[in-house]
Amino acid sequence: MLELYTPSQLAQYSPPDNAYLVGKHFIRGAVTVLTGAPGVGKSFAARDLAVAGALGGTWFGLNVHEQFKTMIFQGENQLIRLKQEYENLYVEKLDEWIRVSGPNLNFYDPTYLRSALDCIEDFKPDCIAFDPWSDIALDDDKASHTMALRQIDKLISAIDPSPACLIVAHNRKPKSDSKPEGRDLLHELSGSHKLGSRARAVFSIESVKSDDDKNLVKLTCCKSNDGEKIDLTFLNFENCEFTRIGNFTETSRPKKSKGITPDQLKDALTPPCQRKEAVKKLMAATGKAESACYKALHKDNDMHKYIEEDNKVLSFKAEENSSSEKSLGGNENKKK
Repeated sequence: MLELYTPSQLAQYSPPDNAYLVGKHFIRGAVTVLTGAPGVGKSFAARDLAVAGALGGTWFGLNVHEQFKTMIFQGENQLIRLKQEYENLYVEKLDEWIRVSGPNLNFYDPTYLRSALDCIEDFKPDCIAFDPWSDIALDDDKASHTMALRQIDKLISAIDPSPACLIVAHNRKPKSDSKPEGRDLLHELSGSHKLGSRARAVFSIESVKSDDDKNLVKLTCCKSNDGEKIDLTFLNFENCEFTRIGNFTETSRPKKSKGITPDQLKDALTPPCQRKEAVKKLMAATGKAESACYKALHKDNDMHKYIEEDNKVLSFKAEENSSSEKSLGGNENKKK
């Protein structure tokens, strides 16, 4: 039914107290997209969203505003893989809050769709995740994406209030000459025009190419219509778990010809941490090899004056009249 509002009504509108679930990026009735290449950890990130909803805390740095139920419709993982995802969690605290489907999504089968609607009406989730999008949009054309979004609308409108919706999608096949960043990552999203336009927020997970740490990934908020974009976030993804190792803006990355700067060292040692974690942060911020990052932290390095160590914990020590134009581990810019 069509509803029209006057400008005064819109200006005076107050969202319900429970409208925002996580940050201002997961909102009841709205679509959020999580995209990335196969195997980068998207399904685990969707699981972590459900766990954060059950236990509270944060999801990749975004605050959870209230405890909420999550239903995950997933089509790729067999039960043996799902066991690996959940066996090391506090499952007794999660059973009331999370439901996960078995594989083989088929929302175009009337029997399956009716069963899904019954499950939603019975469980009454606050958030529904669909993983992956390619099992709902059966082809990569506008008509298929339109039909898939209509199927999702049927599901999220089955209960009141409508749940937030997370769509887990694959990226397009990468082009060898293209390395998009920030908002340009939207164009890498499979079904980017239709799906990217519908989503209120889009997150992209990418593997950081490093011979020294193959578990390093970065999370980019490439669209956020209802809230601020979060900083580029670097994480270690290993043994089914994400470990957040630091936030860095793209402008903090040095040119390849430079070494590690004091500003980057300060980011890596804030808050203070052990040497191994500091090395991972430096690798994420600079793209440099593990050996170069360890060298920057070594006591014999000529810039070690920026480092304090107490019981194997390193912290940053600012030096008077220091300049961030200098580089750690060599390649200093000398003035003539």
